[in-house]
Amino acid sequence: MAMTVGEILSKAIFIYNIRQVAGNQGMNKPVSWVSIVEDDDPKKMIYSNEMVLTSGMKNTDEHWLLHFVQSLNRNGLAALLIRIGKMITIIPNEVLEYCNDNNIPTYIIPEKYLMVDVFKDIIHILIANENVENDLITAFKSITLSNENPYLIDTLSVYGYHENDCYCPVLLTFHSVSTVDFDASIEKLCFHIEMILNSIKKTYVVYRFKQYLCIVLINFSDDNILDFSKQLNQSNADDSLQTIINVGIGKNQKNIKKLHHNFEKALLTVQLARYLQRSVLSYEECGIYKIFMEVNDTSILEYYYHEMLFPILEYDRIHKTDLVNFLTIYFQYDCNVQHVSDHLFIHRNTANNKLRKIEQLTGCFVNDSDWRANFHMAFKIKEYLDAQSLQ
Repeated sequence: MAMTVGEILSKAIFIYNIRQVAGNQGMNKPVSWVSIVEDDDPKKMIYSNEMVLTSGMKNTDEHWLLHFVQSLNRNGLAALLIRIGKMITIIPNEVLEYCNDNNIPTYIIPEKYLMVDVFKDIIHILIANENVENDLITAFKSITLSNENPYLIDTLSVYGYHENDCYCPVLLTFHSVSTVDFDASIEKLCFHIEMILNSIKKTYVVYRFKQYLCIVLINFSDDNILDFSKQLNQSNADDSLQTIINVGIGKNQKNIKKLHHNFEKALLTVQLARYLQRSVLSYEECGIYKIFMEVNDTSILEYYYHEMLFPILEYDRIHKTDLVNFLTIYFQYDCNVQHVSDHLFIHRNTANNKLRKIEQLTGCFVNDSDWRANFHMAFKIKEYLDAQSLQ
């Protein structure tokens, strides 16, 4: 997990007597890197979510600093550290107001300290955190994908993650809805998600696996997870992110040895969320699909589906009809013939004729509760298998 502005600067404040003057609401912003910027066109000099140090060497007029900060913020400025000195003697109120309005943490570095020393110390903090983060990602990634290495549990305990802590896997898949650079959209989304997680003030680990963004939530309460899921759901309505996400939330359980099993269920859940067009879906909401998730040999499910529907599938194939689709809609409307007729814009008698044809083909009666249960199960299996086939 990327360090936040608050975490980084809490270590530098006491050493260099750095003082915050604006942007207190942005302390949970994740920081990707730090740069010293003195250029007239600073937006070309930084990437998203960078912390920037400046002494204002190109300061030419009273509005220069405001324009400088605005240009930086177009790239997603994480925080601004301004060294007070010959070029900038005081920070104008218009800059402080802009930084407060845009939640940009803004700090003053006293003139007696060299900016390069502050820069080097922040670099060391970020590199040390990156080394720890890489160790954690390697360990968690190995545990979620394979539960066979007890040494990894000992490795995690060194960093304060214990066997009997509570672990919840969350998987996200996403696609861009704009023509902008896809990788840039994903990077922006990842930082947005980290800001949400940082606001909850709990520990987590984030890494990529194939096309998924994987998050392991550590010691999150069920209420914390509910809050996280609600904010993720709102993210799909945020046009600025230019990305649609589907989220699968696994079981939240104690004991890291259960994480591998729960990760597999979270993977199946996110596939189902995408198929059902759900922004966020938790394992606990999966209902009958949870039974299918426990079947390791999916050929059993495929056999059941084809066994139940084979006569109808064959009839549709030979006669170019749509009885399987009709039956799907029939179950979607809880076997209500009138609602099915309205949906398909057909006469009620036409719907009844289709049902009679299905009865002839299967030798079953549509009003029989066991028949309905078996066919409903078959269609749920088809949805589940179709969800797994999505890439």
